Amino acid sequence: KESSAASDVYKRQVERDISNLKRIQFLEKESKLVNDHIISILKNSQSADNWLTENHNKYQGKRCFLVGGGPSLKKMDLSLLKDEMVMAVNGSFLLNEMNPDFYLTVSYHWFEKYINEVKDFKCKRKFFPHYLQKLDSPSAPISWFNSVEVQFLQRLNIESPLFFSKDANRLVVNGGSVLISASQILYYLGFSEVILLGVDHNFNLSSDELDEARGVAIKSDQIPHFMDDYYRKENNIHLNIHDIERGFQLAKDAFETSGRKLLNATPHTELDIVERVSYDELFLK
Repeated sequence: KESSAASDVYKRQVERDISNLKRIQFLEKESKLVNDHIISILKNSQSADNWLTENHNKYQGKRCFLVGGGPSLKKMDLSLLKDEMVMAVNGSFLLNEMNPDFYLTVSYHWFEKYINEVKDFKCKRKFFPHYLQKLDSPSAPISWFNSVEVQFLQRLNIESPLFFSKDANRLVVNGGSVLISASQILYYLGFSEVILLGVDHNFNLSSDELDEARGVAIKSDQIPHFMDDYYRKENNIHLNIHDIERGFQLAKDAFETSGRKLLNATPHTELDIVERVSYDELFLK
């Protein structure tokens, strides 16, 4: 009965979302397409994830380290994280020096290329968008979430992410970086501080190339990571510096307006949007 009641509440929330979206008057054809796309997602969305529902705001007052894949991780003492809450994304769960509590990817590439490792990897919870279910199903425990796929926005040449979702159990908005999707989950779980690691924001591009890096395709081996052959097979990576920085700005604003903090403890990071802090000083008693 409780499950049925929760499902009814979720359906009413979706109906309100759709009603609100339909009241918005768009002047641009592309905007209407985006609006219709989100309405379609909500209409066809899966019921709220029980684990996320039960753990909403569970971690208020706590901090979580959100670990990317930058080369700076090779020079950091990750053993300091042993008593910390940690979320890994994409390939950072392969780091031997830490034991993440959570894992998330929204990437078809990572899901396909590393499915066996993802299956074998043990943590408290893994998070994946529903659209990856058609490829394979990793080992439990898993929370599947509804999401706006960035590929749809790329085809329309619309900047992403569209917005920062504060209700990840209904919708996660992908775009810019997998770290933005992950931060929406951590926000929903209630963390008061999310601290970025391995976010070097250095893409080995010239200043002219950086200025033009709005949806360019570059070779995967051009992007430095903490391990060689990070992508296992050379392929083209869609890179949009503008969307990455937009995503971090949206995440920062969401955290700060709620009295929380998004921090960056990556040594020598080139990401200026998020407040920088010293990694070592975070562990001083």
